[in-house]
Amino acid sequence: MTESLAAGDQNFESSMPVDKQAALKDNVWLKHAMTEVNLTRAQKFDRDNSASASDLLLEAGHSLVYQGGQAWVTSLGQLVDDATGSGTKYADMVSIVQRPQEAEYQSSRWYAQQVGAGIGFAAPFALAHGALKTSGLSLAARTEQTIASTGRLFSSANGIRLADGAITGFVADFALRPLDGHEENHLIARTKNGITGAAVMSTMTAGSLGLRTASRSFAAALAGEGVTKQTGRMIYDGSIGALSGIPGGAASAHTHSLLNEGRLASGEEVSQSIYATAWTGGVLSAGHVIGRDPKVLTPAAPKEFELRGLNKYRFNKRETVLEKTLGAIGDAHANTKYAVRDGVESARGTAYSFLNKYDLRHPVQRAREFLRTPEVEQPRAPLTKENNPVEAFERELPRYIKDIEAKELEMESTKDRGESYERFKEMRDIRTNFAARMLDMWNGTETSPGIRQLTDAQLATTDVPAQRVAEIRAAFTKPARGESYSSTSPLTEALLKLYGKETDVDYQHLDVLGEIEYAKQKHYGFSVDEMVKRMQMPRNHSIKDHEGDTPVDWMPNKRTADNADFYHGTVSGSLSSIMVERTLLPPGELRLRGIKQTTGESANENLHRKNVSITRDFNEAYAYHRHSPASLTDFPVIYGISRDVAPRSRLAGMLERGELLVPKLGLGENTAVKLGLKTQDITHMFVPDTEAPTVQRMLRNHGIGGVDVVGFGNMKKPEWIPEAAPVYDEHGFRVIDQTADNLGQPAHAF
Repeated sequence: MTESLAAGDQNFESSMPVDKQAALKDNVWLKHAMTEVNLTRAQKFDRDNSASASDLLLEAGHSLVYQGGQAWVTSLGQLVDDATGSGTKYADMVSIVQRPQEAEYQSSRWYAQQVGAGIGFAAPFALAHGALKTSGLSLAARTEQTIASTGRLFSSANGIRLADGAITGFVADFALRPLDGHEENHLIARTKNGITGAAVMSTMTAGSLGLRTASRSFAAALAGEGVTKQTGRMIYDGSIGALSGIPGGAASAHTHSLLNEGRLASGEEVSQSIYATAWTGGVLSAGHVIGRDPKVLTPAAPKEFELRGLNKYRFNKRETVLEKTLGAIGDAHANTKYAVRDGVESARGTAYSFLNKYDLRHPVQRAREFLRTPEVEQPRAPLTKENNPVEAFERELPRYIKDIEAKELEMESTKDRGESYERFKEMRDIRTNFAARMLDMWNGTETSPGIRQLTDAQLATTDVPAQRVAEIRAAFTKPARGESYSSTSPLTEALLKLYGKETDVDYQHLDVLGEIEYAKQKHYGFSVDEMVKRMQMPRNHSIKDHEGDTPVDWMPNKRTADNADFYHGTVSGSLSSIMVERTLLPPGELRLRGIKQTTGESANENLHRKNVSITRDFNEAYAYHRHSPASLTDFPVIYGISRDVAPRSRLAGMLERGELLVPKLGLGENTAVKLGLKTQDITHMFVPDTEAPTVQRMLRNHGIGGVDVVGFGNMKKPEWIPEAAPVYDEHGFRVIDQTADNLGQPAHAF
């Protein structure tokens, strides 16, 4: 062998110029490469067969480390390179072990390489299997059919194992098998690798299940505890896996050749693949990555599995080293996943905090607003001493408290329940009228300006200084609901502080919370009862809307320009932040961006909800605006949403029937909408008639177009699509498989 190498060196060097021969003597690696080119295949075979036992052991270890570690690390680096396209070669950054030089077929070095590579190949499959199982994507992990396994070969449980094997093989070879670098299309090359891996793992799983079923009687003797039986089981599992590697290797060779060269594999290619795959199958089977029916090993006690399930078997059995390793990998994967998620949210929160600190959140939009001349809301009437709203408030507040005190005394002095109730209704009317008068003072009327329209200095008089005006202004915006039903609201506390005198009146009688809705109708000039009647969804449609199996894209009404398809209810306190963001964001995203959540039912919760709730029923959306913290100065705002958002939505669940959840909703037309690349999310905004000009002015000042602002009084009745009533049996249960064209048929809401 030494003489052959020397002859090869001499022949190659003699054909080179003198200066090149001198350079070759100083470059050992290049000299070795040149020698390899000059050697014949027979000489290489002789060389590979002459390796010592220690050399073969090192060769096997080299192949094991490369295939079991370096190969899939390189593959992941290649994936990152393809995804980023930045030019940075991450695949080369972690390159510790070079790929072993291929030995001649059936030489001793070749056998050593196949042993090491075959064992190393098990690592990517095991990693893919553990990742799928941990993430919940494994079919076996997502079904209980494995627990109900009968031990028969042709069973649903074994079918699931075959599917899991194919998925595992595809993921392992797609993501963890490195490319050579000569492929023109990396995605196609990886897909071919994935298909080959799926063929290998499914074939090995099928072979393993068949062999275990055939050897059931022998396997029964290995059931139980003890070192001897545990060792016997490991040998049994390894042998089954190694034998299943025979069809698996053949499937690998033929699939690879067909996909890449359009031909069947040669005998030499098949034998090489079988030898390596047999070692892979032995390792995977010993670690139970290749699916198997546990009843094969426990025919003597099948009832234990039928009554207590597979989980008890898994809990009591001793884990192998590979299983413990895979468990640790799964735990690390889960911890890493959540750590990355939390880290991303923390980084986003920090970034938003920095931008908010220097007012850099929306520089482009702010530049547009700066260049645009804003439309300023002018007072509806010139300010005089007679129509000054703070002067009116100073007169109205003492009168309100005195009137409540008088009615309270009348109610307490009478013993007749009917008269007492009449005094209570009169007290309710006093609260309603006072709340409506406060809204007049805040928003203004045709003959008087509003507090919101003027500054403290403009409203100040000799009797009401600017500081007092500021306190009055702050009181109007206080929440009208206390922390509990028995506690005094911040609005009432602020009014009593402004009153500045002692009073024996029950503070609950001063709270206007229950009358705010009626006061707003009186001030804004709309009727909730009339609006609800006009927009009410027919009974059959409402039943269909609230059923759990109703598709998200089902629509009860025709699409028209005057009506929306979905609705979301809120109040005017959220308008400013929504128009700045140009998006209707969920509570969790609002808080992450440093925006205080002042509306919605979760405003006072610590939960970070991730979606916006929408409904097909306008009346339901209008009712939901009341879940926002009650404020006298806020008016209801109902967003009209296009049905085109349905594919992005999902059902809210059984506790909130009829509602859909959407991650976020865009407000106004963006470039994609104008180019026709996507449809608009929010199409309408429904508000009280008198506030429609205010909302339109806000939209124009923020440069938001394409949204129709409609007053409650101008809303059109939807054009309902006829919907058949559901059919129920004599017990009140719905008959799922029947439909009836009887819109008036009564039904039991069971």
